[in-house]
Amino acid sequence: MSRGEIISNLGEGQYLVAQKLANAKIQAELERLNKRIAELATLVPQKRLELIQAEQAADSVGQEIDGLIPGLAAGDETARAQIAAKQAELARLQPSIQLLRLSVADLVAENLSILKRRRDLEETPSEKILEAWCADYSLDIEGEVGLIDINDEGGTIPVVQPGFDGEEGYQADRDGELFPNIAQSGPQIFFNAAILPGVQKWMPRYRVGTILSIAVDGCSVALDPAVSSVQDLSINKQEILNDVPVKYMNCNEVAFEEGDRVVVRFTRVGPLVIGFESNPRACSAKLICTPILSTGVMRGTYYGIAFEEEDGTPINPPLGEVNNVFSAWVFNRPPDNYIRGIAQNYGLRNWIGSNPADVVSWHGPASRIASLQWELEAEIIWTYDWSLRPPMDSKVFHKGELILDIQGAAIAAGLTTIDGAAIVYKDKQRFLRVCTSNTTQAAFNQWTSSDALYRCRIIDFPWQGKTVNPDDGVLLSAYDSPYLIPPSQGMYFSGSGNKAVMCFARHVYSVLVLRWSEGGGFTEELIWQTGEDQDDGTAVNIDGVAGSDRYTGEEKDGTRAEYERIIGYEFVGESERAIRFVYGVATEREDRENRVGYTIEYLGEDEFGTPRYRWNRQTERQTLDRQAARQPNRIYFGDQLLCEEEAPSYWNAQLDTLRSRATYPPEPNFNGSGSTISGSGWRESVEYSLPLRAMLIDARIGVCAVHARKVTVTSQTVGAGEQRIVSTQNLQEASYRLYRKGVMLSEILSEPVLTTTESISQVKYQSDLWLTETRVGVPTNYENRSSFFWRQNYGNIRNDTGFLHANAPNSPLSQNIRIRQASFAESGGKLAAGIEWLRRIGETEYEEAIMVYFDGVPNPVQTIMERDPEDGFMFANFGLY
Repeated sequence: MSRGEIISNLGEGQYLVAQKLANAKIQAELERLNKRIAELATLVPQKRLELIQAEQAADSVGQEIDGLIPGLAAGDETARAQIAAKQAELARLQPSIQLLRLSVADLVAENLSILKRRRDLEETPSEKILEAWCADYSLDIEGEVGLIDINDEGGTIPVVQPGFDGEEGYQADRDGELFPNIAQSGPQIFFNAAILPGVQKWMPRYRVGTILSIAVDGCSVALDPAVSSVQDLSINKQEILNDVPVKYMNCNEVAFEEGDRVVVRFTRVGPLVIGFESNPRACSAKLICTPILSTGVMRGTYYGIAFEEEDGTPINPPLGEVNNVFSAWVFNRPPDNYIRGIAQNYGLRNWIGSNPADVVSWHGPASRIASLQWELEAEIIWTYDWSLRPPMDSKVFHKGELILDIQGAAIAAGLTTIDGAAIVYKDKQRFLRVCTSNTTQAAFNQWTSSDALYRCRIIDFPWQGKTVNPDDGVLLSAYDSPYLIPPSQGMYFSGSGNKAVMCFARHVYSVLVLRWSEGGGFTEELIWQTGEDQDDGTAVNIDGVAGSDRYTGEEKDGTRAEYERIIGYEFVGESERAIRFVYGVATEREDRENRVGYTIEYLGEDEFGTPRYRWNRQTERQTLDRQAARQPNRIYFGDQLLCEEEAPSYWNAQLDTLRSRATYPPEPNFNGSGSTISGSGWRESVEYSLPLRAMLIDARIGVCAVHARKVTVTSQTVGAGEQRIVSTQNLQEASYRLYRKGVMLSEILSEPVLTTTESISQVKYQSDLWLTETRVGVPTNYENRSSFFWRQNYGNIRNDTGFLHANAPNSPLSQNIRIRQASFAESGGKLAAGIEWLRRIGETEYEEAIMVYFDGVPNPVQTIMERDPEDGFMFANFGLY
C-alpha cells in the first residue's frame, strides 16, 4: 500500500502515476544528518585542536626531558628527579592524547559516513513514475490517490484504488507509505524482514486472482500463487476463495465475467472483490430478461430463486422454482455468463446516457414507436403479470433498483405515468430528470374528450444516494396538449438529458412533434403528411362522333415519385434523427376502350305525337390493359436502412368483353333476357407489405421486427351467355421477421394459405372483372391511411367485472395483429430478442410460434434454458440492467 499522484490520464482507466515514497521520513532523516554534519563541522576541528594542543604539550614535556638528559648523564641527581617528574607528567598526557586521537578519528569517520548517507538519501528518488490501471472504470481521477501494492509489498506494478464515489483519494490509515530500506535503520530492516512473511500471510491486504464462477450474491476466485520477497515463503492461506462478495462502482457483480482478473481486498469480515487488475470494465448496461413458459399476451409462468435444495440438489435446472419476482437473468456474455434470480426491477423502455454506465428504465410497450391508443386498450392495462406490473407505470429503475415512484410525488400533480427519464449532471451534482404524464388515464377514453388531452411535466429530482426523494422534485416545464391525438412514442431524452422529443399520431398522414429543451421549454411542430401523391403521367380522353356509333377511350402512362412519412424521432447522443417510412416509386400504364354500336329504326309517333325508335343489334365492347408496379417500401433511421420489403409489388389486368342485344325496347340495359355476352378477362397481382400496425422498432440500435406479408391474387373470367364463371386464387404468405440495419436475422414462418373461389358473375360489366385493389398512384392507398402502430387487436368485450379483455387467439378480431410477447435489447453490440407470434396454419387457424434470438448463440432456448420453445418456453421481457 502506498501513496501516488496522477500525472496524466492515458484513457480507459489507465494513468501515468508518480508513486510517492516516504519522503517526509527521508527529509526528516536528512535534517537530522545535516544537523549532525553541522555539529561535526565544529566538533571535528575542535577535537583536532584539542589533540594538537595535547600533542604540543606532550612534545614540550619531551623537549624538557631531552634538556635534562645531559645533567642526568653527568650524575646530577636533581636532573634525575626532574626527569622522573617529567616522565610521569608525560605518561599522564599520553592517554588523553590517545583518547583525543580516537575521538577525532571517530568524528571524522562519522562525518564521512553521514556525508555518504546524506548523499545516498539525497540520491534516493522521492517517487517512481509508472503506468497503472485504476481498479474500476473511473476516467477522470486526478490529484493524490491511494495505490494498491499487490501481495502487500513494493516491487510490483500497483493498482489505483477504485475511483467510484471519490474513493481513490489517498487515505493514510488505509494506504500507508512505502519506506525505502535505505531510509531505515539496520534494526528496522531486520525486524521488518523477520515479520514480513507472517504479516503477509496472516494479515493479508490485497491479492489478485481469476474469477471461476459468479452469482448474484458473490463469486469464486482462484488466487494467484503468492510468495514473500523474504525467503520466497508462500503467503496465501488458501488458494480458492468462495462466496466472495463484489463491490464495484454501481453495478457490482454485473460488471464481471468468468475468467476476469480481479483485485481482492481482505477486510475485517473477509475478502471482497473491488475491481480489475487491469483494463477495467465500465458498468455499461447488461442484457436482462426473464425465462418464462408463455401463457398469454405478455403473460407467463416465471422461475427463479431457489435454485438448489439445502443439500445442493438442483431444483428444476436451470430455471429453479416458480417465482414471480426474483426471476430475471442478467447476461454478461451469452450463452455461459449469466446471473439468475435478479429482481424484476427494470422496464422495457430505457435511456442510455453519454456515459454507458448511466442507464435508467421504466415500463412501456416493447416498441419505442407504438400507438398508445391501441397498446393501452382493453384489459392489457391490467393483465401484464410481469411482476404484477402494468405496461406503463409510475416507477423508474436504475441498476436493478427502484429509485423513484412518482406516485408519491406531490409535484407530479396526479400525472403518474412515466413517459421518459434521464440522468443529468449539473454543477457537479446528479439529478434524475423525468417526464410524467396522464397517459394511462387518457387511454381509457381514447383521447376523445377534453378531459383526455395529453398533459405532462418535466421534473428534476436531486439524486445523491441510492434512491430519489419524491418530495425534492423541481418543476422545469409543463405541457397541456390542445390536440385529441394520442402519443406514438415516449418522451425520449438526448444523451445529456438536456433535450427531448415526443410524437403524437393517429394516422401517418399527420404527426405532432413535441420538443423540449432545458431553458427553452416546449415547442410544437405539426407535420401534415396528407401529401397528395403526384402523378406525372398523361391521360387522353377520346369521344366518338355522336350518332349510331359511340367510342370513348383513355390512355394513361405515369409515375408516382418516391415519398416518405415521418413516424417518429430518436436521439443519438445530442443529434435528433427521424424514423422514416419511405414508399417506393410506382409506375402505371393503363389503356381502356368502350365501344357501343347500334342502328336506329324510326317507328313513327305515338298517340301523343312523340317519335318512337327501335335500337337494333345493340353491342358494347369494353377492353382494358393495365400494368402497375411499386418498388419496395423501406424504413430508415436517419440514413440508416432498418428494413425493406423483399421485392417489388405489381398489379396486372386484361379484359375483353362483348355484349349484344337484339332489340330495344322494352329493356334499355344489358341486364335482361335476350342479352348475350362473350369474351374473357384475367388479373394477377403480387403485393408485399410491412404493415405499420404490427411493427416493433428500436431505431437507436438499428432494430425492427415486422410482420412481412406477400399476397398473390390471380383471377380469370370465362364463359358466355347471361352468366359467366369468375375463378379466383388468393395465396397469402406471412412471416414475422427480425431485422438489424437492413439485414434479416431471424423469422417465424406461417403456413401459406391458398384460397380458391368460383362465383357466378351476372351480365353486368362492372361485376364481371374489375380491379378492386387501390391503384398505386392515388392518395387513398391503404398504407397511407392506416392507423398508426398497434401491437394487438382487442375486441370490445367485457367480462363479469366490467373490464375489457382481449380476444381468444382464434377469434376474428385477433387474427390480424397476432403478437403475444415481444421485446429486444442490445448490450455491448450483442442483440437479444424474444418474440411470440400467432402464426397462421390454416384459413382460420393459428398457433403460437416463438422466436428467441441471441447474437452468436444457436437455438438459445435449448442451449441456455435447456427447454424446447415448441413447448412454450422462451426468454421474454428483454431490457437493460
